Amino acid sequence: MLFIACGLMGGSVVADPCDDYARAVDKYIEAIRQASQKLDQAADAHQFADAVTVFTSATEELTATLRDLGPQVTTFYQSHGTASLPTCDRAQEKLVAFAPELNAIGTKFAEQAKKYISDPEVQQAFDRLRKLRFNGSDLRKCKNRDASRCAGRSSPRMG
Repeated sequence: MLFIACGLMGGSVVADPCDDYARAVDKYIEAIRQASQKLDQAADAHQFADAVTVFTSATEELTATLRDLGPQVTTFYQSHGTASLPTCDRAQEKLVAFAPELNAIGTKFAEQAKKYISDPEVQQAFDRLRKLRFNGSDLRKCKNRDASRCAGRSSPRMG
């Protein structure tokens, strides 16, 4: 789970891509916490699968944001030279600070999966989660402001 959180950079088609990146990070963290609450309340396989689905949907949405808007953030960084971009930087710091909680939630999913993994709905939910792919090395290129290497590559690899 941490592999998704560590390298995330995103932006927007609106004036300041960092604002949209910050909103996407906030929305992601909120949704992951909601998935954790659903997991804590899960009393059967269906509820467990629902928690996995909420987690996966949040991850898919954030990675789609990165795919669509990552090159704009790279361009935005390049246009600011060596200057800091406080909104982007704060969003990134928030995401990095969330990583331990994300790992704990992922561990909790793995531990509870043992009870429900034989259920077809749970298997389907986990299959969808496993299909997510995220190439962190491409994101490091984006963060290092190399737009020629970044454009179009910050997307998750599905399937």
